[in-house]
Amino acid sequence: MKPFTNLLKTLTFLGTLILTGCALAHRPSAQPTPDAYPDAYAQMITRPIWQTLRINQHVIDAEVADKEESRTLGLMYRTSMPENHGMVFVYPSARKITMWMKNTRLALDVAFLTAEGNIINIETMRPESLDYHSARQPAMYSLEMNAGWFKNHGVLPGTRIYGLPDYHKAQN
Repeated sequence: MKPFTNLLKTLTFLGTLILTGCALAHRPSAQPTPDAYPDAYAQMITRPIWQTLRINQHVIDAEVADKEESRTLGLMYRTSMPENHGMVFVYPSARKITMWMKNTRLALDVAFLTAEGNIINIETMRPESLDYHSARQPAMYSLEMNAGWFKNHGVLPGTRIYGLPDYHKAQN
């Protein structure tokens, strides 16, 4: 009787393992993938912090990217951005900033800024492009806006942007 009991326990144990494994194998992932749920993925990775910026008489609502993860993700996977909205990238120290558009579906312009908020240069970036776009000198900030925004609003290199987040709080 003892060998039969041991066999029954063993079969019950193996059956439980198999059923548990099958249930786990078919369980949907708790985290969306970028391709399947682009907006959910972007929202999951970044918990948006907003900053109101002023450029001449224009008011910008800018999402703040002040951590390595949020700067790396940037505006990837977004399918639209409202007029007068952008993303400001904040760095903890002045550096040669270089950007590209991998997995970025929006056409964007980027302005590279000094610690005081003066625009160094503005570059136009094509969606999904792997071309590099760089600041012409070390910068503390970059501001991405919809393509054409700076030109359409008469904003040129040398223009000052007010209301930038404190770069001392940015993380590497």
